[in-house]
Amino acid sequence: MVKHVFCNRSSYQLICVLAIRLCVRFYEGMLEDITITAKLEDLIGLSKPRDNKGTVFPKDKYILPERWLKGRDFATSAKFVEKNMDRGVNDIARKTFYVLLGINTFLGIMIIVRIVYSKYCVLTLNQL
Repeated sequence: MVKHVFCNRSSYQLICVLAIRLCVRFYEGMLEDITITAKLEDLIGLSKPRDNKGTVFPKDKYILPERWLKGRDFATSAKFVEKNMDRGVNDIARKTFYVLLGINTFLGIMIIVRIVYSKYCVLTLNQL
């Protein structure tokens, strides 16, 4: 029974560590995809001002939403990825898994303390 509990605890911790790494890798890849898309949008002219003659939404200065263009003030795509890695869903997911990892570690320590305490109490009672 005890061996089974420890196996589950360590597997939960392993799952949390892997989940944190997967979140970081996935989010990094997504940010890199955004930089590639931004470069391609610039190459085909989507980020340049447009003429507004007879178009839909004539008051829009650009084809793309302006908030997309505001975040493009980085010198390199690596700087963009580095700045945004600790934001949004990635930050929430990583913190959630860190909390779960902490809870698992705490419960594992409590199980060990309980086992040691119960064996110590049995030894003490037998000596009386």
